[in-house]
Amino acid sequence: MEMARQLKDQGCEVKLLALIDAWAYPPSERRKDFYWRRIQLMRVIGFREWIEILCERFKRLFHDDAADAVKMLDGVQMNEGVLANREEVYRRNRDAALKYYPRFYPGHVAIFRSDNLASWFLPDMTMEWGALTEDQDIYLVPGGHRDILREPSVQVLASCLTQAIKKAGK
Repeated sequence: MEMARQLKDQGCEVKLLALIDAWAYPPSERRKDFYWRRIQLMRVIGFREWIEILCERFKRLFHDDAADAVKMLDGVQMNEGVLANREEVYRRNRDAALKYYPRFYPGHVAIFRSDNLASWFLPDMTMEWGALTEDQDIYLVPGGHRDILREPSVQVLASCLTQAIKKAGK
């Protein structure tokens, strides 16, 4: 999004900004609002389900996401070559994302998101981009985050992306 925003600032036309199953990290002054909205959603999903989600979230505080990222590569040689430092790259990317201060994007965004929400967060159809963008179209793709670029989900993603490109071209 940052690159598209900078292009718009320079007077360039950005016809389509597509985000594929990516959450916007709320900036520090918005985090209070972010978590307040999550607490308010307790009314929607019910107290018991809300407590279960909080418990799962708490467990993830002590979970090594970088190790999971390495496991995702299923049998790929990672002891040498370009993937040898995959865990370190993941940690640095995560740290950079948490420190990044997202700015408002004055344009339309196509959000391609998994329809399978993880149990450790509450649903937000815009994946927090609603507060950072002028307008959004949301396309649901079947499967989980790790499956969205694999068959059969990738076929649905391709179809949705084709729709978004056609819409942006009008």
